[in-house]
Amino acid sequence: MKESNDFGFEGEQIPCIPNYNESSIREEGKLTELYMALAKARSEFDEVVFDSTNPHFKSKYVTLGAIQRATVPALSKNGLMIMQLPITKSDGRCLLVTKLVHTSGAKIEWDFWIEPKDRTAHAYGSAITYSKRYCQMALLNIFGDEDDDGNLASGSKPNKAATKNSKSKNKNNDLQAEAEAMASS
Repeated sequence: MKESNDFGFEGEQIPCIPNYNESSIREEGKLTELYMALAKARSEFDEVVFDSTNPHFKSKYVTLGAIQRATVPALSKNGLMIMQLPITKSDGRCLLVTKLVHTSGAKIEWDFWIEPKDRTAHAYGSAITYSKRYCQMALLNIFGDEDDDGNLASGSKPNKAATKNSKSKNKNNDLQAEAEAMASS
């Protein structure tokens, strides 16, 4: 699909990612209150647990359910709610509208286009769930996939040494965090 955007770039666009324009992301209301509530809620999130494994890539990831279990109580406590509404277009594309709303009436909303490979209920359901998960992770600044150093996106194979190093580094970071928590007790 050949498109141009507001940044003057012309070329192939990834089908599920719309060109940024003023109608893609919309903000309304007392945004300071919304952002303050979101910052407070983020500090109260439970740990987001990598609770599933992708059998194809043998990597761990965070499911939509795990994201919601870790975040919804803190969001609700701070007057925030995420709404995600899929709208199917006649050409087979699906638009996922994600809204973060605050009790003050402030909201942020954006559109994310989804084009499932097949036009079956299962394909749409899978694509919608996947997109909801990624939109929530982006909105809440949550890391939800094992780091593959961009290999999957670039089509290259992971460097086993780099993977081993990142796992070792993560283990050291976990130990450091545990030590700091013990020291502050």
